[in-house]
Amino acid sequence: MHVTGENARVNIHSIDNSSNTVTYGSRDFEALASEFTKLRIKLLENAHGPEDYAAIGAIASAEIATKTNDSAKLSKALSELRPVGKWVIGTATAIGAGLAVEAIKKAIGM
Repeated sequence: MHVTGENARVNIHSIDNSSNTVTYGSRDFEALASEFTKLRIKLLENAHGPEDYAAIGAIASAEIATKTNDSAKLSKALSELRPVGKWVIGTATAIGAGLAVEAIKKAIGM
């Protein structure tokens, strides 16, 4: 088994009550804000049910957090994407939002 990444951890037969916090620089925030804006717009085009709209709300919260350079709020917003992470990551990948994909993956433990 290989475990890598900023927030990598392994829990074998134990409960994980920890939380991930990823720190970004101001340049990262500017690029992420732009990608989250594009992602939010694309997700709105493809939304069908309440889970989709909840994900859009989380992306909007992440967008706001990046515009205010708030790492804690960004991590919290992105962690809410666990139930629909594959849909959001697939959409982000399709529009070329690589930074957003990596941020979401880190936040939801993928």
